[in-house]
Amino acid sequence: MVKKLRIRLRSNSITLIVIMLISSTFSSFAQNAKPVALSKCWVKTDSLIIKELTKEELAAWVDHPPFRLHCDNDKNYHLKFYEFTMLTLNPFENKSFGVGDSTMIPILARKAIDRLKNGDTVILKGVEITGDENSELEKLPTLSFKIVEKEPQK
Repeated sequence: MVKKLRIRLRSNSITLIVIMLISSTFSSFAQNAKPVALSKCWVKTDSLIIKELTKEELAAWVDHPPFRLHCDNDKNYHLKFYEFTMLTLNPFENKSFGVGDSTMIPILARKAIDRLKNGDTVILKGVEITGDENSELEKLPTLSFKIVEKEPQK
């Protein structure tokens, strides 16, 4: 009877150790599978990744959908849904133009882009993007693009 009890305890101990090893393997695998949080994304055109936008570059980007981004994980994405907002400095104003999708920005936002000045900011809130490699939808809280004036090249 004591021998049977020792055998059962050993087999239960071995089973418990095996279960602990398997569960730790799965938990470490699950931790490694988490996607990297994106912190920065930039406008991507056919040939360039633009980190500082002029209003002409922004206008050209929004006139040619789909809107592509290049993010800090070195992957390319497409905008699917966002709320389009502009912050202007003179006059100081924060104005929302509504939501846009993968095919167009709000019409009044496109007209307002032509009036942007150096230092103004375009803010995209509630952003949903998909990657080039897959169609899985990812969400970003906010993207912002500051408008700059670049020196003319000589």
